[in-house]
Amino acid sequence: MGDIELLPPLVTCAKRPVGHSVRRWLIRVRPVPSSCCHVGLAGTLTQNLMAVIKSAMRGVHGEEKINNEISGYHIAGEIGRTHEGMSVAISPEEWSEINQLNQSDFTRFLLRLSEIIQLDKYTKSRRGPKKKLPPKVSDKKIPHVSTAKLLAKAKLIKKSP
Repeated sequence: MGDIELLPPLVTCAKRPVGHSVRRWLIRVRPVPSSCCHVGLAGTLTQNLMAVIKSAMRGVHGEEKINNEISGYHIAGEIGRTHEGMSVAISPEEWSEINQLNQSDFTRFLLRLSEIIQLDKYTKSRRGPKKKLPPKVSDKKIPHVSTAKLLAKAKLIKKSP
């Protein structure tokens, strides 16, 4: 939160362990073409955010449950849907309180949020068994004819008067 340091331009990350397997990330940016830098930085930040969220959830609900039953896709969708509303509804002063937390307080904050999360909203969708295709039926009197031959025959019929 307060650990982002922008240096002049390549993206490198240094992770520092906190507690309960929650990690804070320090991101340094060095000069590269701007579009590449923005895409790389956005991807790195997104991946780091998901890692922190899932780590906090693992610390509360257990590694097995989070890894096997919780969908990162559904979590990302929830973040996307609520981010804009939260930025309007929560004042910058309230955000600054979170930004000023030290690592152990921030870890406790994430773990408290993980305790109250409704996991059933983020479960993975289970795919049902695949349906078996019916066996292909071929008529021995009419063998397979390639599409190219059929098109060539149609073209000849069109040309003839």
